[in-house]
Amino acid sequence: MVTVSLHTIEVYLYDNHGRVVRDFMAAYLPFYHNAPTQTLISFHHYTGNLHAFRSFDASGDKVLERCSGENETGQIVNLILDEDDLYNDPDEIIGSKEYNSCFSALKQKTLGKYIIPQ
Repeated sequence: MVTVSLHTIEVYLYDNHGRVVRDFMAAYLPFYHNAPTQTLISFHHYTGNLHAFRSFDASGDKVLERCSGENETGQIVNLILDEDDLYNDPDEIIGSKEYNSCFSALKQKTLGKYIIPQ
């Protein structure tokens, strides 16, 4: 008999083009599976060759924004904004052309109804 100890589970939802549009993740401590230590819900968006996603924890707090790829002028984009970046004077980054090319079309600004996986 084989025993498997699961520590992380992630579910991906795809669009008609095979791209991730939403994912749900729960992580557990080893041997303590009664409640997850972290849960994340991420919303993905694609603009040309850019892939952006925004992640929220189960309490609805935005915890991560990431964008990578190539913008319309051919420049490589690699933005990673964690909680500290998002909540401690992010105006310089969030007001940038690079940020807007990544995130302006990502409609999900809050966790909203997705607190319950759908």
